[in-house]
Amino acid sequence: MSASPRRHAPLTVVLALAALAGCRAVDVHGYNLDQLHASSGQHHFSAALEGNIEYWFRHVIAPALGGANGYMTKKAPKSVKDPAETCLEQLLELEELDISDRYNRARVIQWSSRLAVDDSSLLSRERALFVLAKAAAPLGHILPLPAPKDRPLADPDAVSSALASLVGAAKPLLGSGEWDATAEADFGAALELVRGLNLDLDGARRSLEVCCSVAARAGWDGRGREIAKLVTELERTCVGRAIARGLADDAPRTQAAAIEASEAVAGRGVLAGLLHQAASQEHTPSIVVERILEGLRTGGLVREVSEPGAPPPERLVEQQFEDLMRIAIFRDESELRVAAMCTLAAVSGSGISSLREEDWQGWWNLRTAALAKGGPKP
Repeated sequence: MSASPRRHAPLTVVLALAALAGCRAVDVHGYNLDQLHASSGQHHFSAALEGNIEYWFRHVIAPALGGANGYMTKKAPKSVKDPAETCLEQLLELEELDISDRYNRARVIQWSSRLAVDDSSLLSRERALFVLAKAAAPLGHILPLPAPKDRPLADPDAVSSALASLVGAAKPLLGSGEWDATAEADFGAALELVRGLNLDLDGARRSLEVCCSVAARAGWDGRGREIAKLVTELERTCVGRAIARGLADDAPRTQAAAIEASEAVAGRGVLAGLLHQAASQEHTPSIVVERILEGLRTGGLVREVSEPGAPPPERLVEQQFEDLMRIAIFRDESELRVAAMCTLAAVSGSGISSLREEDWQGWWNLRTAALAKGGPKP
């Protein structure tokens, strides 16, 4: 007697459900980006790129059917005519993913923080910084900073050892062993071991990849709550380290993108420090200075910065005026001098809209004299 179709779903339906449950679009894009890049960030002109359905079949269905090492899971690389353009397309796809999903967010940050600093294409690094800043929006205030220098960086072996300990301690949490008080204590200690590492960007990305995989299996709540917290911390580390690297990129356009990303993740307060740095270095690229001036012109001067060591509000404002005047008077590029004067017109409250340097020099002289006498500032 044949089986009733109402009681046994067709194999194609079973496979489709298994694929949907076992794979995400972000994994497909991550796989393709990995195929497109060497470890150095250079692009491959030959890659085994896959679409969603193909990826699900090769990496979810075939292994589930016992074919992990069979021909069904293998694909021969094919020529990629323009890997830089293909990489950019994958980045744009990442940008469209729903980052309210914790797994998506972690994977997007993992990949965009890598490409923001390592990709050989300027356009990809620039776009990756924008993708990174967008993905970091739910994480709150993040300062773009390199790893602290007050203690040694964790080397790759130390990172690998700590992550191996974490994966081993997570086995009971994932159903391979009994979850009891001892297992919980061991898992907590393994989390603290990773948390205590002084990570550079590479180490933070590796740690985020492993911890996200564990959290995805353990669940983001309940017993998996603590690993989820560590994932968030590592996301923040990746964001801060990557944008800090972007600010020091060799390409001015990437630096400018990093300034925009800095403002997005750290708030407008960073513009005051970036302006001072740009005004103090006469060779700061024009596009970088223009991006800072645009931020001040549209949003006003930074009135207060809450970071430790920041100058008091009044001195902070005066420093920005000094920096704007330095650019308006001393930069060689006429477009920068004009941009600085337009910014002064927008933020000074002077009523002056002139683009003549002597008019702003006169205003500055009057202001300086009034400040020296303790009178009202013009």
